[in-house]
Amino acid sequence: MGAALDGVVIGLLLRGLGSAGLRGAAALLIAIIVSVAYLALASRLGGTIGNLATGTVVVSQATGASLGWGRALARAIAVAWLVLSVIGVLVDVAYPTFDVRRQMLHDLAGASQVVLRRRGHRAT
Repeated sequence: MGAALDGVVIGLLLRGLGSAGLRGAAALLIAIIVSVAYLALASRLGGTIGNLATGTVVVSQATGASLGWGRALARAIAVAWLVLSVIGVLVDVAYPTFDVRRQMLHDLAGASQVVLRRRGHRAT
């Protein structure tokens, strides 16, 4: 559910860029700024807007701590790569059905795990 909400948020942001008439370098610059801000949110708060809304947090699979920039970036690059094709999105969404830990492919790329947020959880 969190991933679907993130998709809506990003879709609306991109639609807003197009509606504002931004094209070329200006649109690319704003898209990069928005992407970095979204990564910062995921890295610092432990999850994206979708995660925060659904009460989940993205943590390192190995340590259980917040991802940090490197893993968040690997995860975001995997999402971007998978979104470039409809088949990639479908495989990413279907993959948890067959995975023991119910991870999506972008979770595997970032060595991350989505878990329920514990009361009082703060990013480290």
